[in-house]
Amino acid sequence: MRDTHLPHRDIDVLRSLAERKAQIASSPLNRERRELWYRHNGLQRVRPMVLAEISGVMDETLPDTVLQCSDEWAPTR
Repeated sequence: MRDTHLPHRDIDVLRSLAERKAQIASSPLNRERRELWYRHNGLQRVRPMVLAEISGVMDETLPDTVLQCSDEWAPTR
């Protein structure tokens, strides 16, 4: 089992990113998007919805020099 101790700086970086993600998720724009997706999934026609996922792509396009965490468990960019 891996030791889950992270350096304090890494914990601060991860907390900051989690706070930012929560703020973005609760923004008026994302509340509107969420409502549109609920309506789309409920088969209500509002407007065309497009989902673009970049998972995995960022690992290939961003250099390691932008990593903020030092522990290999949390390679945040």
